[in-house]
Amino acid sequence: MIYVVAILVTLMSALIGDGGKALPYGLNRVGFANTSQGKTMAIDVAGFLAEVQRLHASGQATEHTYRPALQKLFDSVTDEVKSYNEPKGVKVGRPDFVFIREAGKGSQITVGHCEAKDVGLGIAPKGMNEFNKAQHDRYVKALPNLVYTNGLDFRFYKNGDLAREISIADFLMGIQPKPDQFSVLANQLK
Repeated sequence: MIYVVAILVTLMSALIGDGGKALPYGLNRVGFANTSQGKTMAIDVAGFLAEVQRLHASGQATEHTYRPALQKLFDSVTDEVKSYNEPKGVKVGRPDFVFIREAGKGSQITVGHCEAKDVGLGIAPKGMNEFNKAQHDRYVKALPNLVYTNGLDFRFYKNGDLAREISIADFLMGIQPKPDQFSVLANQLK
């Protein structure tokens, strides 16, 4: 029985995180090795959520407070695409992040955008206030590859259609992680 408990604790530690320590064999905290041009990249969803929880617990966090953690998560997907917080505006507004791939000879290709809302704020259009709903509708209509998130829930839009919805935590009496969804988000971000 003690061995079973030890195995379960080890598995949960791997899923939830290890306090920022390096993981062996090029694996990330959800068990995926992500390589880009031979370089191992760790998509640390558990570490991201731990940072969101830490910031939220401070009682001082706003929508903008969580963006460095989001940028670190996005930049961990591949070294071929970089995320930029507070980029220049586009015709339909100013999404919080743009994802850029270098195309050689000094040129860049925009491969996507992200709009980040505050933790606990609903990102489904049905529950949005008038301003956020109008912004959401503009972005979904005009931006072909869009991520909408509040740090806990992620909605992925492709060419105006909702392609995937993933929730890595519930916002009930604090932030309640859903470790079984960490690998789902990591795979979608790839």
